[in-house]
Amino acid sequence: MRKVDQPSHPPGRTLRDPFADRASLLCRTLLSQPGSEWSVRGLAQAAGVTPMLSSDVVRQLEAAGIVNVQAAGRRLSIRLVDPWGLLQQWTAVYRWTRNQALPFSVPVPDAERMIERVQRAAGKRRWALTLLAGAWQRIRYAPTERLHAYVECDDIDDLRELAARQGWPEDAAGQLVLMKPAYRASVWHETSAAVPSMAHIVSDLQLVLDLWHYPDRGRETAEQLWRRLMRGFERTAHA
Repeated sequence: MRKVDQPSHPPGRTLRDPFADRASLLCRTLLSQPGSEWSVRGLAQAAGVTPMLSSDVVRQLEAAGIVNVQAAGRRLSIRLVDPWGLLQQWTAVYRWTRNQALPFSVPVPDAERMIERVQRAAGKRRWALTLLAGAWQRIRYAPTERLHAYVECDDIDDLRELAARQGWPEDAAGQLVLMKPAYRASVWHETSAAVPSMAHIVSDLQLVLDLWHYPDRGRETAEQLWRRLMRGFERTAHA
């Protein structure tokens, strides 16, 4: 029997969903540092979650052949070996439509001005572009006139109030779509600001997840971003 550095599980306890909000921080960490070797506790610390949650997720990913787990002295050594399998399982259960969204009319002539307006309106709230708008800022692929942005908020009425203060009416055909993130914690993982633009953009991985089932050029854009992510994995794997 191998010695493990993971917590024991009470008999009959159900393992937690590896693609739930905080649990997904573990999957995001594995994909953001391809080729790294982890202990259960080390992975938990890097992801900012408990060792018990890390243990739950690792057990399920090992059973699916997504991570390789080997004994390393008194600890376990965990390594991501099937990133594509991880993405396939994740996109089977995640849809961008899980996010509550409201479209607004913003009377500005171009996307750059709209982004500036969103930046000012958000104030101290966290916010970030996603879907085609985020992908365009990141890789200049599949331009779009419609901007989807996550905004940190308590509920959907919070977004209505934010827009009302800016004088933005709700409009089904509006070019700006503000979204309350379903992943309230993990959606901000590795969010970055584009330079020299003020736009905040979700991680490449979150863009892939959001775009995977998006009807308008979503899959092809997601695949472009995924190939970019996997170049780092392949370089590490062959090092």
